[in-house]
Amino acid sequence: MKVSSIIQDSLGQIWVGTRNGLNKITATDITNYGTEDGLPSNRILDLICLSEEEIIILTSKGLSFYDGKSFKNYPYDFNEVDYKITAHQKYGLVILSFSSVTTFLDEEYFQILDDFNIHNYSLNENGILLSQTEVSKKISLNLNDSSINISSFDNDHTSYNLSKGFYRMKCQNSSCSNMDVYDDIKNVLLLKIVNGQIIENNSENKFLFSEETLIPLTNTTKFQPLRTTVNRPKIALVDNEDNLWIGGENGVEVLRPSPFSTIDSSRDKNIWSVNRLPNGQLVMASFGKGLFSYDNKVLQQVDTRRQYFPTTATDKNSNVLLPGVNHLTRVGDHLEEISSKSSFAVAYDVARKLILTSNYGKIYMHDGKSIIDSITIEDGLHPHFYIQDIAIDSNGLYWLSSYGGMSVFDPADQSILNYTEANGNLPAGPGVFSSYVDQKGDIWLGGETGLMLVKDDSLSHIDEDALNIQIKGITRLDDYHLLLATPRELIVFNKTKYIKNDVVELTFINDQMGYQGVEPGFAPFYNDTSGHIYICSSSSVDILNPNILDLSTPSSRTIIHAIDNRPIQFVHRDSTFDISDQDNVNIAVSNIGIGLPKKLHYRYQLDDKEWSAWQEDPTFNIQNLDHGKHRLEVWSSSNSAPNLSSSDVVFFNIYLPYYKRKNFPYILGAILTVLAAILLFQLISSYIRQRKYKHQLSESRYLRSQLLLSQMSPHFIFNVLASIQNKILFNSRESANEQLVQLSQLMRNYLDVSYRGNSPNQYNEFEITLSKEIELLKSYLSFEESNSNQHFEYEIIIDPDIAPKLELLPPMLLQPYVENAVKHGVLPKEADGKIQIDFSIDKEQLKCIIKDNGPGFLQEKISDGLLKSSPSYGMKITKERVDLLNKLGYNIDIDIQSTYGEGTKVTVIIDS
Repeated sequence: MKVSSIIQDSLGQIWVGTRNGLNKITATDITNYGTEDGLPSNRILDLICLSEEEIIILTSKGLSFYDGKSFKNYPYDFNEVDYKITAHQKYGLVILSFSSVTTFLDEEYFQILDDFNIHNYSLNENGILLSQTEVSKKISLNLNDSSINISSFDNDHTSYNLSKGFYRMKCQNSSCSNMDVYDDIKNVLLLKIVNGQIIENNSENKFLFSEETLIPLTNTTKFQPLRTTVNRPKIALVDNEDNLWIGGENGVEVLRPSPFSTIDSSRDKNIWSVNRLPNGQLVMASFGKGLFSYDNKVLQQVDTRRQYFPTTATDKNSNVLLPGVNHLTRVGDHLEEISSKSSFAVAYDVARKLILTSNYGKIYMHDGKSIIDSITIEDGLHPHFYIQDIAIDSNGLYWLSSYGGMSVFDPADQSILNYTEANGNLPAGPGVFSSYVDQKGDIWLGGETGLMLVKDDSLSHIDEDALNIQIKGITRLDDYHLLLATPRELIVFNKTKYIKNDVVELTFINDQMGYQGVEPGFAPFYNDTSGHIYICSSSSVDILNPNILDLSTPSSRTIIHAIDNRPIQFVHRDSTFDISDQDNVNIAVSNIGIGLPKKLHYRYQLDDKEWSAWQEDPTFNIQNLDHGKHRLEVWSSSNSAPNLSSSDVVFFNIYLPYYKRKNFPYILGAILTVLAAILLFQLISSYIRQRKYKHQLSESRYLRSQLLLSQMSPHFIFNVLASIQNKILFNSRESANEQLVQLSQLMRNYLDVSYRGNSPNQYNEFEITLSKEIELLKSYLSFEESNSNQHFEYEIIIDPDIAPKLELLPPMLLQPYVENAVKHGVLPKEADGKIQIDFSIDKEQLKCIIKDNGPGFLQEKISDGLLKSSPSYGMKITKERVDLLNKLGYNIDIDIQSTYGEGTKVTVIIDS
């Protein structure tokens, strides 16, 4: 994969152009673009980024402008091997090749020159393009008039192979180890080199590079090429994080500024401990390959017989003490074995001038010549005691770390205090791997599940999930920080913040920070007097320079780059994206801002809802979105805390069919409520109209019924007056007078009944009680009986189950039938006339039977309750009134049965 260009856009994304396509590199992924994505050609010639909104891609088929969402192409054939593109305020884009110059302005191409040899170039603000020929001649092209001027360089050597600028190297000796480097255009001194060292650097460039070498100018004092695995590195870029990107014939390499350096010759030697001799030589002990000395970058083996354990110490004479299998070795002017017992760990008690070594279940005290004392399990050390680290605190106590816990031995009174998981005194058990006493006397312990601090003779566990791991080694990084070794990586712990504020602040050091070691081993640290820290691991010995270790959080930034698998613009804070017919959206994010891949760690917020939990997946889905505009904000993290300066925001519109919107049930409910209200209003209005109509009809019928009732009274009065008139004519004045009195009493009762029936809305007033009806009937029958000289007799029978004062019925309903029984029944009879009226309850209905023993008539002459031959006027009125009463809600049934020569029976059933 031949690289033609590397640039960084405004967001921090790295773009690499190759002969096979365009590549976008972020901290988390690599995306490839080709003709299938919209590029005019897969052959990328050069890249440039002029604004935050887009990058410009020069391909063999023309320019393409990419805003992160789509490619906008301008076709043109660029058929030469190599091209460079630069920008000018007046002439737009200037495209250079080995033989031509073309500009692109206002979406049009203009070929200025077709014979212009580009090796190295520079374009100034006046439109003067400088290059050089293969014979080291200067070529000056004036873009205003296309005029060319060719001149010679001076006698000083000119580095024509250094790209993107003209540099004049003035060597002071034949090897050029002493030289001055000038900007050949501005004629100013950039670099002054003495014996290969940069002693003066005025260059704004961070590197110089050619097709063979790449020379860093920052973070270095030496003028020497940088090692790279890229063949013929022609392209280089220093990104915003000072990571160096190198491109050439076989791909891209990223070199990061690192505070670590590796002793290459230490690789695969399984070196477990490092210490320094008084003569300056380093001593490196290995478990499997013996002992080495290291001086002037040379690692030399000095002992192959012994196997060494991880720890080391220095005695009063600055000799190095090395424990191992079946030996304790002292290294000074010569190599000396001072004990044949296996020693797992070693320490030197300066106050007592004693060497302390450990064995299985024992601590030996050595005066440098022989063992003078020991401490064992029998003395109180906890059982199964494999001591692998020894620390001596400011009070002279011995802290003995083992897989089974921790024992503290006081040499003054020979007392022992054990901290184990079994006795409940070890919070990060079951074992302790390392111990460290800092410059303030605080004691730190590395356990099976984290870091511990000794407080008032008790162990306090640092409660932090990220530290829930074996702490294999502890040492000083600076006055404020500890350096911790774990099986996976190194961790910097801010002890000052923890002690003062109980705040846990960690910085993780792994391959992303430049540390390449694998599995830092037991007690792996050696703090040199120079301030450097030597770190032993299973793969190498690495040297850390704390002075250039940057503990600030890498400026990782999480950005949104796609919505529903559709790329979005680089600048999208003011854009709104439309999504139709769905209530969910897929969001794709990536990390930018650092050179090497890093795990995503972000969270997001939709509108004003709660923030999500921290996420690590490159995509997430938001569901159950409502119709309308939404705002999505994404925060990247800094040690699990929001990095507010790196938030990214997008807006999108959700367009849903009305029936899928969240407020649709409410709208539908409102519509249905309105419709129901309208329907209810219509029903109520109709009911009111019907009720009004029925009321009017009922009132009309009632008034008609009352009218009929009133018509019955004149009919009755007419009959009575005719009878009185007859008595007056036949000089029965006393009888007539008596009849008038009875008539007046009867008329008063009828008027009272008629008055009580004048309110159709009050049916309890419209009706009268059965007892009142019986009273009226008795009054009438008594009047007729008296008027006829007792021509007949009557009887009213009331069933005992009836309560006459509680039963209600329409007034004067029965009177016409009783009057008929008198007029047409018993009066025409010569003698022994009899009328019987029975009241009873039948099936919860009031039943009245009116019988007379009059002459009767044939049953077939009865039609619809009337006598066909001579219907009574009163009966007609009664028949019409009953019909009206039935329409008012009554259920009145009239049945007339008559037998000629025997009498008539009228049955009236009232169901009200």
